[in-house]
Amino acid sequence: VDEIIKNSFNYKFKINKIEEDKEGISNENNEFYLPYYKGGNLLTDYEIIHLWELLPIEYKIKNASIIYQATRDGYNLPNILELENKYNKNTYILFLIETTEGEKFGFVNSNILIHTDNNFQRPNSTYLFTLRPEFKIYSPNVDSDEILYVTSKDFILGNGNNGPAIQLNQDIMKGVSNEGGCFNNPCLVSNPEGHFIV
Repeated sequence: VDEIIKNSFNYKFKINKIEEDKEGISNENNEFYLPYYKGGNLLTDYEIIHLWELLPIEYKIKNASIIYQATRDGYNLPNILELENKYNKNTYILFLIETTEGEKFGFVNSNILIHTDNNFQRPNSTYLFTLRPEFKIYSPNVDSDEILYVTSKDFILGNGNNGPAIQLNQDIMKGVSNEGGCFNNPCLVSNPEGHFIV
């Protein structure tokens, strides 16, 4: 099955490359299709397919492209907040982190990251996910409102009694992950204290 998926995925990319003047070919089946993912090297073909399998229907974007890349656009939280001036607020985003230890995790959100005015917000739709060491997706608790906190100095996703599921500092190069919280997730990194370097 993996070999069939890999060959199908490669064929899809070849078709898109040949017809690059078009928007890309998409399967009409909403349950599963091969996404056209443009740019970046953090996701392997295998990870793209399995991540798109995990995502809820509304996030199965057929033509995804990178709008921010830290190695290109800077390790800087204020720079990420400036994307609000370039894109529609309701742009669906996938925020991906890879640590120096090889863990991969992140979240998908129903709108672009904006300043939350020093308060926690509950977006219309947000999911936490892990790609490595395992593929898994976590939904927020229905009764939790402390999901997203973003300022030019702080980023917090999923606050809880033990701390945030993901917390990043201003230069988005160091962070911490805690178990529990509003996503009922485990610590996302192997470090016993939850600390990680992007």
